Amino acid sequence: MTAIRIQKLEGLFKADGPILRSANLRSAKFCSKDIAEMIKAGNLSQVRRGYYVWEPLTETLNDIEVLAALIPEGIISFFSAAQYHDLTTVIPQSIEITLPVSMRTPVLPGNLHVTVH
Repeated sequence: MTAIRIQKLEGLFKADGPILRSANLRSAKFCSKDIAEMIKAGNLSQVRRGYYVWEPLTETLNDIEVLAALIPEGIISFFSAAQYHDLTTVIPQSIEITLPVSMRTPVLPGNLHVTVH
């Protein structure tokens, strides 16, 4: 993969967010072979099937940001929301998220401690 394509990919992540779906990458003309090459080179990491993060941005992400990118319909709730907005001194054991009634609970990465309501 050329340096210009790598810069284009980096710009895409900086513009659209730290976590992108494979559909977003395909619409920007990156095929699955390009994605596999970038993972092998250490520039991309797979968060979940179909979700990728630009490796230098991985260190700055917290679990709430990852969860918000994976489930945009979800609402961070209860003590997790209070902690995020610095409204409490309580540190929750897991991130609490509320989903719409019609939505199935998605498969999440094992390293996230999430309580779904």
